[in-house]
Amino acid sequence: MFSSLPTSGNYAFLVLLICRLDAKSVL
Repeated sequence: MFSSLPTSGNYAFLVLLICRLDAKSVL
């Protein structure tokens, strides 16, 4: 999605946010 690779911290935050969104969608 991003032209430049995000930092490990931002990447982890994005993954966590996506996981939460997926969980809400499933539930």
